[in-house]
Amino acid sequence: TYTSKGRITAEPTGVQANIKISPTASIAAGLLPAAEAIEEYHIKQRDNNEKLQARKTFYEMKSESDEIIKKYENDPDEVNSVNGYNEEFGVYKNQKLSQIKNKRVKKRLEDLLSIDQSEAVYKIKTNSFKAFEINESQSYNDGQNILANEYALETSEKEKEKKLNQRIELAKEHGDMNIKGQAWLDKETFK
Repeated sequence: TYTSKGRITAEPTGVQANIKISPTASIAAGLLPAAEAIEEYHIKQRDNNEKLQARKTFYEMKSESDEIIKKYENDPDEVNSVNGYNEEFGVYKNQKLSQIKNKRVKKRLEDLLSIDQSEAVYKIKTNSFKAFEINESQSYNDGQNILANEYALETSEKEKEKKLNQRIELAKEHGDMNIKGQAWLDKETFK
């Protein structure tokens, strides 16, 4: 029988090779640029898909934002309009963002929404100003027509003078509110 004195896994073999291989000269090193290109392609593809998903969601949310803006289009109270929009769209935005699991898509969408926020507020303020101008002009014209009718129906000269002064005061107030100028006031006073 043969009895071994050494352990098989603990002792090295009797012959050792002194061959060294350069890491840049191996087959794996030759494949490294191709592997890097594939990895870069997949990262770019993932990035493009995330951008597309964020943009699609943004345009969907922008459509909802436009509907809310339209809702406040005829409100002459600028503060009320902006606060109402921020409240309604804020709830919708938080609901949509909570449904997105991908952090990169969520971040892109938040960036797009923050850029759009100032434009939305500007639209609301512009609409409110236009509504204010329309309502204020309508109120002025109604007031002038009522006072003109009362003036025409009045028989007392003292009361006629009073109605005429009320019309002039209303014109001054309207002119000051809308910065119409002295030429406009003179023309209205002459009428």
